[in-house]
Amino acid sequence: MLPAMRSPWTGKHGLQQFDLAEMLMDNFVYYAVALLMVIIAIVAIKKMAGCVVRLVVAVVLIAMLAALYYKFFS
Repeated sequence: MLPAMRSPWTGKHGLQQFDLAEMLMDNFVYYAVALLMVIIAIVAIKKMAGCVVRLVVAVVLIAMLAALYYKFFS
């Protein structure tokens, strides 16, 4: 490639030719996958948190019923 025809987006690094646009695309894919993983984690935590809240409410209600049973029927 003639020097005048060389794209400003490509350069020579050691013996390897690298393409800045390709490197940026790799970074974009990396961040897109990281963002997708964060969204999936948030959805999973919300679902688990809802389940945990229901579990805590159920345990509290069972404890209250047990306390009332032992107070009035024992």
